[in-house]
Amino acid sequence: MMQRSQFYRQQGLVDQESLQQKNILVTGSSLGVSNLLVLLDQVGFGHGAGKITILPPTQKPNSPFFSLYYHGAKTWNELVELRDGRFELINGSINKNDFDYILSINPADFISADLYSYFSGPRAKLSRSQIETDLNDNHILNQSMSVVCASAMIHQMMNDLALISKAKVSDAWITVTCRVEATDVEEASEYITGLNGELLDFTPTSDGLGLLARYRIRHDIDLNPHKFINRQMQKPKIHELISEDVGIIKWDDTTNALNQSWEIENPKLLFLGAGALGSWSIPLFAKELVSGSIDIVDGDDEIEIHNLNRQVMYNQGDIGNPKAQVAQERIRSLNMELMVNCYSEYLNPGHVISQELDIEFDDLDFPTSNLPQSIEDSDIYFACLDNMLARKILSDAATIYNKPMINGATEAFTGIVEQLGNNNSCMVCRYGRETATSTEVVSCTEEGERPIASIVTSSAWTGAMMAALGMIHFHPSADLSKLRYTLDEGKISSITAEKPPWFSEDCIYHI
Repeated sequence: MMQRSQFYRQQGLVDQESLQQKNILVTGSSLGVSNLLVLLDQVGFGHGAGKITILPPTQKPNSPFFSLYYHGAKTWNELVELRDGRFELINGSINKNDFDYILSINPADFISADLYSYFSGPRAKLSRSQIETDLNDNHILNQSMSVVCASAMIHQMMNDLALISKAKVSDAWITVTCRVEATDVEEASEYITGLNGELLDFTPTSDGLGLLARYRIRHDIDLNPHKFINRQMQKPKIHELISEDVGIIKWDDTTNALNQSWEIENPKLLFLGAGALGSWSIPLFAKELVSGSIDIVDGDDEIEIHNLNRQVMYNQGDIGNPKAQVAQERIRSLNMELMVNCYSEYLNPGHVISQELDIEFDDLDFPTSNLPQSIEDSDIYFACLDNMLARKILSDAATIYNKPMINGATEAFTGIVEQLGNNNSCMVCRYGRETATSTEVVSCTEEGERPIASIVTSSAWTGAMMAALGMIHFHPSADLSKLRYTLDEGKISSITAEKPPWFSEDCIYHI
């Protein structure tokens, strides 16, 4: 494999080198600043000549992601010491000319910033100017909406600073090409292969006298292919906001029942996937719950370095370790009152149909597992997955056991969050059988059939919205099960996902 950096999967989306030269100032509430710093750091701000400057809130950091990402830092000063050179604190007057951009999230005092954001329970808003508003500081959705605001702010800032590429590059690699003085492909392929036995791609030369043989380098080399590509960045429209109203409900909807907080008592939660989406949804529940259980399922044998630009539960020391086991340790460290179980396995049909049809795992050649019982017992499923077939299998379970399933997906600068199950809809109803049963693994590894570009602003938004919808499921009266929330190039919106007209038959697929 070629050498990978933490930011490899996003280098085709943004101007990474210019991004790392920017000087950013962050101000606002403890919770808001805590999450902004984690997201900025994961995107790469402060990793080059530029710095992230903090006008420190009066309260200490207050975010599960801060605790996970900056393990050992409990104060703003300790953060600066831990990330020596990346962060600095400032007190007193501010000179705007010292910074490329100023972000202010839930500000307590007036400060002249380039972008403001506000979150209060289910409501969230971006603004070019500071506004006066009453904020609910103790709402169960504040943690989730803080992440939503921070993600939207950073995307807007990158747009304003012309750091977002017009063309999205999903991957790049170095190729070796040689001319072979022969015209017989079969004969040439017998004597020439790649360094590690890779098959070569042969094409005739333009003069017809030879062959061009090429292959993709997959071993370690000290070259970054993205540095050999020139891309044009999007031109910003400085006075326009991509999105302004970014919450679960409208910012002006102050009478909605969701504005009053509620408690979630002893739930049983099942998370399929502990990668980008799981990293941003599971800790939000760990922060809010007083009791209950969380089951984490992920079959990835090892954490890889290019996961670290968006999977906040992991760090450099975790590379090479099984994802589910590390996730279990991290969530336990956030809340010792919860029962946290892990399953280092991939979801397969046997986890569902063996229970429903009373089939033994041995009959299906599936290994023995306790996951089927967890699926049956859980109150709600979270599909933090990277392929459609696994989502469809979980959707089958939601139909069989009449459980809600919060489905999330993200790629590049897009994201989608929706609820299935509960006799509402399933993956086949929503997407059609061909798409729902697709075996394409849209993953962030070289083994994926279509490796995708990924960035934390999209992953964090999607994971936080999944957690928010999951929490709203336990609200005593509110019901948002028909809404689908989408993120598209920074634009956040929602639509009503209507039942399909054929939703009448009593069968597993509703069709």
